[in-house]
Amino acid sequence: MIGVLNNLRDYLVKSNRESVTGRLDILVCSSNVSKTPVIMELKVLPTYKNMESTCDTAIRQIEEKAYDSSLPEEGYTEVLFYGIAFYLTHRIKKAILTLTLMERKSIMNRTVFGVVDGEKEVSLFTLKNRNGMEITVSDLGAVLTRVIVPDQEGQPRDVVLGYGSANEYRKNTSTYFGSTIGRNGNRLEGAAVTLEGKVFCMTPNEGKNNLHSGPDGYQIRLWNVKEPAEGRNEVTFVLESPDGDQGFPGNLELSVTYALTEDNEICITYKGVSDAETVFNPTNHSYFNLNGHDSGTILNHVLTLMADFYTPVRDSASIPTGETANVTGTPMDFRQGKAIGAEIDADYEQLQFTGGYDHNFVISQSAGSGSRMGLSKAAVVTSPESGISMEVETDRPGVQLYAGNFLNEEPGKDGVKYGKRCGFCLETQYFPNAANEPAFESPIIKANEPCVTKTVYRFKSRGLKQGGEDR
Repeated sequence: MIGVLNNLRDYLVKSNRESVTGRLDILVCSSNVSKTPVIMELKVLPTYKNMESTCDTAIRQIEEKAYDSSLPEEGYTEVLFYGIAFYLTHRIKKAILTLTLMERKSIMNRTVFGVVDGEKEVSLFTLKNRNGMEITVSDLGAVLTRVIVPDQEGQPRDVVLGYGSANEYRKNTSTYFGSTIGRNGNRLEGAAVTLEGKVFCMTPNEGKNNLHSGPDGYQIRLWNVKEPAEGRNEVTFVLESPDGDQGFPGNLELSVTYALTEDNEICITYKGVSDAETVFNPTNHSYFNLNGHDSGTILNHVLTLMADFYTPVRDSASIPTGETANVTGTPMDFRQGKAIGAEIDADYEQLQFTGGYDHNFVISQSAGSGSRMGLSKAAVVTSPESGISMEVETDRPGVQLYAGNFLNEEPGKDGVKYGKRCGFCLETQYFPNAANEPAFESPIIKANEPCVTKTVYRFKSRGLKQGGEDR
C-alpha cells in the first residue's frame, strides 16, 4: 500500500510516525498545509467477519491516541481518518479489503457564562454527538457543568450536579462540582510532600492535611482555550502552573481535553510536563445522578466496582493506613453490584469514620482484560429509574467512591438545592497520600518527562442511540 501511495504527486508518505501516545501506521500529507492530510490505521483479520466494526475500532484508535496532535502545530486545519481492515485468503490468492472513512465536523458551540473579577469573561463550550447526547464545559476551572443523556424513554436528563453561574463556580472550594483537580487529587498528610530530599509544604485546608491541592485550586482558575482541529469534537484547556504554585515544585504545563464520541463517551485526557520533579495526579470531581441532577438521592443507583481491595483509612481525617484490605464480607464489596444505599449506614468502622462511602478502591488487574488503549474498567453504575448506565474506564490504579455524604442543601443550578447523598463521585486517581506512602504507586513525575493519563465515562440507555445510528 505504501508503494502505491508513494506514486501520489506532491504528497509525502510516512509510516510508523511517532506521536505522543504511540506510532501511527500511515500518514499522507503535503508540504502545502491547505491540502488535507490523511491518517490511516490498518488492521488484519483472520476471518472476514467484523471487518466493518474493526474499521471503526481503527478510527477510534486514531482519535484516542491523538495521532493527529502535531498536525495543527504544523499548520494543517483539518485531517481525514481512514480505518482499513484486511482479510487475506491464501486459497484464492487475493485480499478482501473493507474501508471506513470518517470525516467529522467539530460541533462545538461557545457562549458567554459570565464575568469574574469584574472584567474576565468566562465561556461555556457545548459539544454534541449524533445520538442525542451533549456535554458543556467551561474555561473557568476546566469544569464539566452539564451532561445531557436521553433516558430509557428518550427524554433528556442532565446527570451532573453543578452551579448556575460563573461566580458560584469561582467560589467552588468545598464541593468541587465538576472540577478539574490538580496538581494532586485527594489528600496529602501533613500538607507536605518530600521530593528529592526536600520538603515542600502546601496549605492545610482539611485539618492538618491538604485536600485537592488547597484553596487556590485549578478549579477556580481561568484556563486558556485551544481551539480544536477541524473534525475533532473536543475542547482543550491549557494552564501554566508556575514553580511554587500551591507549594509544589516545577513549572508545570498542563492541558485537559474533553472529547465527546459517537460511542457516547466523555473522554478526558490530561497531559502534563514539568521542568522539575513534581506531583502529577489530576482528576475530575463530577457528582453524578443518573436520575437527573434535580432528582434527590442516589441511594437507589446500582454500583459495581471492579475492586477486590480498598485502602482503609486511619480515622476521620481519611488518611490511608498504607495497607490494602480485602472487601470480602464487608460493606465495601461492590463486586457483584448493589445499591449504593444498601449498606451505606452499616455499623462498620470505616463507614463511620467518613459518614458513608468516601474511600479509594484498588482497580483489579483483571479489569484490564478486553479494555481499550490500556484502560481498565473501574466501575459500572445503573439507575433503575431512568435506565441510564455509566461505565468508567481509566489507566490509573485507583478510584475514589464518594457518596455526597457532606452535601448540605447546597444551592445548585436551576434553583435546585443538593442535599446529603444527592450525587456520587468516581474520581480516578493514584491512591490518597500516595506521594508520601512508599507502599503505594507513586504519582511523582520526573523533570521534562511528559505524562498522559485518560479517563472515560461511557453512557448507555434504551433511549440513547449508539454510534450515530438513525432511529
